[in-house]
Amino acid sequence: MSLKYPYEEFALAYERIGKQDAAIAIRNAVAAMGIENAEHSIDERRAYIERNGNDHNPSVAGWDDDAILGDETVMTSLADWIRSQKQRA
Repeated sequence: MSLKYPYEEFALAYERIGKQDAAIAIRNAVAAMGIENAEHSIDERRAYIERNGNDHNPSVAGWDDDAILGDETVMTSLADWIRSQKQRA
């Protein structure tokens, strides 16, 4: 299955470890940019972030940064999930 946005891979990974709020936040952030194949359009992404960002806070209006970044358990949970998949192969 070909995915339109590789960001979807991140959303799926978050879902696999039970972080549905992060998956939704990633999908919403990508949709808000409105950029086709945003992962290939770094200049357009930067322009969007500059237009919607805040100089005093590294945040973008309308994005749920806390959900996207997750808590301290996210990276450990992702690493554990990857290891479990490697063991299955």
